[in-house]
Amino acid sequence: MDVNGPGYERPPVLGELGWLGESAGERAYAMAGVTYADVDVCEFYDNFSWEIIHQFELFGSCPKGEGGPFVTDGRIKLDGEFPI
Repeated sequence: MDVNGPGYERPPVLGELGWLGESAGERAYAMAGVTYADVDVCEFYDNFSWEIIHQFELFGSCPKGEGGPFVTDGRIKLDGEFPI
């Protein structure tokens, strides 16, 4: 776990459990004929706040493992790049 900001630890079961949504994001972009750079608005939801950080990683906003610092630098403030 990153001691410098929010984080999470992926369960060791099945090796990639926790990253299963990554292929869904890639497929969605391909089906729509767009890339991450083409997206103007997105809405992530989960009933666990850490999962929002995880989804930023899965859908390409930041590299895997960098979601904590990505959101703590102000990007998700109301006047930030990704207001929540």
